[in-house]
Amino acid sequence: MTTVSKASSKKSSKSITPPPKAPTPEPSIKTAYLDQLKVNQQVLSRITPEIEDGWFYSAQVISIDGEKVRVSYSSKIVDVTMADIVKLTGPDVTLEAEATVIARHPHYQQTYAPGVIVSSSPLQIRFYDGTESIIPKAEVHLVDFERFEDFVDNIIQLESRWVNESVVARDDKTGIYKLGTVKERVANAHEYVIEWRGDNTSTIQHYSCMFGKYSKAKSLQTGDHVIACSDKNTWHYYPAIG
Repeated sequence: MTTVSKASSKKSSKSITPPPKAPTPEPSIKTAYLDQLKVNQQVLSRITPEIEDGWFYSAQVISIDGEKVRVSYSSKIVDVTMADIVKLTGPDVTLEAEATVIARHPHYQQTYAPGVIVSSSPLQIRFYDGTESIIPKAEVHLVDFERFEDFVDNIIQLESRWVNESVVARDDKTGIYKLGTVKERVANAHEYVIEWRGDNTSTIQHYSCMFGKYSKAKSLQTGDHVIACSDKNTWHYYPAIG
């Protein structure tokens, strides 16, 4: 049995526009507020190029050399820059509605993404991809609006790398996950036009319902919900438990 990743069930919309032209942006460097960064400090960091998705992961600072920062992430040592670092917000800081933040995304393991506080009590976050969820305060960290915009732009442009890639994606007509090729990215919708392999028909699917080269890495454990292929004649994937 071949496992791919955890399945999702988000629906899609119907508008189609051309994808952005620049798929690999250079992150902007905004470092003034990071002057007090210290060795051994816990931070959130983009893990580039180890995980080049623009999202943030929990890390510990190992060393600092100007704009260069070495961090420990998941038992690995990774070199990043100050532009990749977000400091954790202390428990005494008040988080108010409309503040821009980096917060733990509810759909992915220990992964943080840009969002905006919709409500401070309870603490509800609307993430850049449209997901809304109540998140514990300890998992929500303030960033200024300019950095927030840079982070979102960086992620969206990285997402355009999916175009022309082979994927396994859900066919909403049947619920089956099938092989296809990404043809376009739907602007501002986090969705993609997918051409199914075999019949060359197309559909629109949300990125959370497709898996391939740029999917977020996950450590699968016994009992996890996955999609899996049991018949290589059809290459259809079905929900399963690992």
